[in-house]
Amino acid sequence: MSSADAKKLSGKIIGIEAGGDWLKIAMIEGAGASPQISKLSLSPVEGGVDGLSAVFPGAWKALKASKEPVVACLPRQLVTVRMLELPSTDAAEIDDMVDLQVGKQTPYSKDEIVYDYRLVGATRAGYTAVMLAIAQRSVVRQVFYAFEEAGIEVERVTVSTEAIAAWYAKAVKGEACRAVLDVDAATSDFVVMKGAAIQFSRSIHVGADSLGEPSSAAK
Repeated sequence: MSSADAKKLSGKIIGIEAGGDWLKIAMIEGAGASPQISKLSLSPVEGGVDGLSAVFPGAWKALKASKEPVVACLPRQLVTVRMLELPSTDAAEIDDMVDLQVGKQTPYSKDEIVYDYRLVGATRAGYTAVMLAIAQRSVVRQVFYAFEEAGIEVERVTVSTEAIAAWYAKAVKGEACRAVLDVDAATSDFVVMKGAAIQFSRSIHVGADSLGEPSSAAK
């Protein structure tokens, strides 16, 4: 989340990660400054995105939320993330370049996807690093259908990788390059950070549920 977004959503907000094996809802106090989780709801979801509608209403009611702004977070495994280095520093040119790149980064046609990007920063003279996020329109539609059924209005949408970067920028100081591994139930998000900037992101299909399982070599 950018500093501008943090200012807009300062105060109390609700963050929801939906689309994985768990529905995660967090009430966050002091967003944008010194965020603290005051309430947390974790609900198992059967069938991934298809099972959201059955779980959402009960989880939302149990949180006893009122009119707080809602930030929806898509799990990394539902999103294609690409780090691009584009030969421009002009915002309009970068927008056109990203539009051209989208078709090269996914096998789906443009009417089958939704996408957005954020500027990561300058990499060298005349070049800009960009994080491009692409999701299938049908998957996003299913997630938002579950929101609508629960009567939830979403203020903005992000991806879990961006949430990791926001946490890292607050928790870790310095410009050293570090790897961050966010382990979820069935998958993990591997992120390389340099300072507050994302350098690389990859979804790994190994999570906490499989860490205790014996390897094939041990069988």
